[in-house]
Amino acid sequence: MRDISVVGLSPSRVTAVLEGSLLSFMLPGGTTFEDLADRLDHIGDRIGGRVVALKVKFGSSPEIWPNTG
Repeated sequence: MRDISVVGLSPSRVTAVLEGSLLSFMLPGGTTFEDLADRLDHIGDRIGGRVVALKVKFGSSPEIWPNTG
């Protein structure tokens, strides 16, 4: 997996339901769907079972969502 950390982008939280397992982990800002697919493939190989459900809560970029407070 390539270095996907991008300064200024918030991380994204991923919750993956595999057959018999539930995992939650953070991905650095700038992660692509290809990066996520690679990570899930490695997790599936390591833990066993296929992904049956996936939830991704994307972080926001400070440039997109300025602080108005």
